[in-house]
Amino acid sequence: QDYPYVGNAAPARLQYADALRLKEYGFNFVRMSHYIQSPAFVAGCDKLGVMSQMSLPGWQYTSTSNDFVNNSIAAIRSMIRYYRNSPSIILWETAHNESSDNVAYSTAAQAAAEEEYPGGQLYTTGEPSMSCSGNYGASYGYNVIATSTQHNGRSCIGSTAKPIIFGEYGDWDFGGGKDRSGRNSESGMTVLARNHYWSLNANRALTALQADAVWTAIDYQSGGIVRSGAIDWARLPKFSAYFYQSQRDPSVIIEGVNSGPMVYIMNWWTSSSSKLIRVFSNCDKVRLSLNETEIATQAPDASNPDSSAHLEHRPYTFTVNSFTAGTLLAEGLIGETVKAKHSVSTPGTASRVLVLIDTENLPPLQADGSDMVFVYGSIVDENGTLLQTATNSVTFTVSGPATLVTTTTGNNVTVKAEAGVATAFVRAGTAGGQIVVSASSGSLTGGSDTVVSVAPATTVTGEPWKRAGACSPTKECSIALKNGMLFIEISSASTEKHSAATFTLCNAQGRLIVRREVRRGRAAMDISSMPHGIYIGQLCSGKGKHVRKFVR
Repeated sequence: QDYPYVGNAAPARLQYADALRLKEYGFNFVRMSHYIQSPAFVAGCDKLGVMSQMSLPGWQYTSTSNDFVNNSIAAIRSMIRYYRNSPSIILWETAHNESSDNVAYSTAAQAAAEEEYPGGQLYTTGEPSMSCSGNYGASYGYNVIATSTQHNGRSCIGSTAKPIIFGEYGDWDFGGGKDRSGRNSESGMTVLARNHYWSLNANRALTALQADAVWTAIDYQSGGIVRSGAIDWARLPKFSAYFYQSQRDPSVIIEGVNSGPMVYIMNWWTSSSSKLIRVFSNCDKVRLSLNETEIATQAPDASNPDSSAHLEHRPYTFTVNSFTAGTLLAEGLIGETVKAKHSVSTPGTASRVLVLIDTENLPPLQADGSDMVFVYGSIVDENGTLLQTATNSVTFTVSGPATLVTTTTGNNVTVKAEAGVATAFVRAGTAGGQIVVSASSGSLTGGSDTVVSVAPATTVTGEPWKRAGACSPTKECSIALKNGMLFIEISSASTEKHSAATFTLCNAQGRLIVRREVRRGRAAMDISSMPHGIYIGQLCSGKGKHVRKFVR
């Protein structure tokens, strides 16, 4: 939940986009660590079918003090109540990450979680200690035991009767930092991808393992950008992203998600690129050609226990004897039919800036003054081939009801390209309309792209925190909260000629819960299950006017 320039202060659209990109690159489970995530991201996981693990805030610290324990238990209750109706959340991490909470705490945490999530369908998880050994976690309250591969997790499989997951794998398996790479390094991304599929293969060999989460899906800031992700900080894919995508069955086709058969060449095809061409695909066979001359058509690599035997779809490896500039084309075949294609071309001289506003499979840009969308300015040659090592300064200019966001904001910003691509945000204004973003870089030919922002949809609940407006005709009422019950009472002075006052309740996520008409007298509603409060609004002439927010 860390974004360029804005940290985690990102609108719902970007949060949803993260869930979408994870789904598109083959991930079906995400550990949301180590803080409560944005409701929009969770809603994206719900919609797209990304199973998830919600994590209690906390990292490498625990205490037995009453204040610490009580606050932690309260946080567990709050976390589960807020998200317990989200179907994507299959695990609740009620322990503090890498903190070796004791048995007494785990027992109290489990009791609180079961009270908040009754019915026998609760699964909690935690890491009893940072050294997996013996009958690991048997005395702890968690339903599912968590560990990490760097904490000897693979050797721990089978040592406990409880289900076990890996909350982290990859990265620290290889020393942390030694295998991290940005998109500007072909060899670095190759090592990172190889380490990812080596690690996943080792995990898949463990028949008792229930789930695993690679550290990390997306690069993030931690005293500088940590480049262990399959996707970089600007949400652009590395080689690893396509490896994970290749692990999804080609028959899985999801509406609104890039899915189905795929093939990808892990190579830039320059004079310094490896002549050992590795291809990721979920197809039966791959045909590789260079400048329209077939090199070979092959089945996946032979099964190797150390690197590929347990993968859903093994990589393909081709050998090219010598470098010839041009285009490598990979075709994925199912049976004898080509179902997917991918090509890479030797880049020429930088010629122009290609501009792309990232809108694919995403909701419309909302003209609400805060919604944002990524815009990329790519340095390409005359054929549109990306120059992967370009670091040009790119100047973005926007026209229309929007501003640009980088380390500065305005209608004109300059950003240095990384791995050939400069990144900025377009922030919509409060008036809908056409937005045009142009980009230039020195003597290169400039480019542009267009997006249309739309007025946000209105809801019956109006705007949160807005002061009550006048209703015509007026219905005087009093509203009170007692013992979890909300009471609405219409004044007896109200005359019959006044139409009924319709009240709406929505929860803290903005979802409508109930509408109630009150003509005279008192109406009561039970809101005890909504710990984060509700908004109540009175509808007059079809317009919602918020009266008050109540909090238990």
